[in-house]
Amino acid sequence: AKAAAQAEREAAEQAASAAKKAEKAARAAEQQAAEAYAASPEGLTKKKDKLSGILSEIAELEKARDNGQELTDSDEAKIKRKAKTEAELAKVEEKLQKVSVQE
Repeated sequence: AKAAAQAEREAAEQAASAAKKAEKAARAAEQQAAEAYAASPEGLTKKKDKLSGILSEIAELEKARDNGQELTDSDEAKIKRKAKTEAELAKVEEKLQKVSVQE
């Protein structure tokens, strides 16, 4: 009975270990798929559109500020991130051009 219980315990531990490994592999595959999509023309275009939208919003916020409208801290933070957003957009456009040339 002891030997059977021991064997059962070991089998359960092995099953748990296999399940953990499978879960880890599934997470890695999901991550790879997400990265592949992000590097695809579709993913890059989506990101470019999102960043362009953010920059349009920042331009409107700057205009409102120039017209004397008070902005929230959140709006001011967006304006402060403008240069970073522009740089990120430039990188995305560059990657998009490279990907377009490759196809």
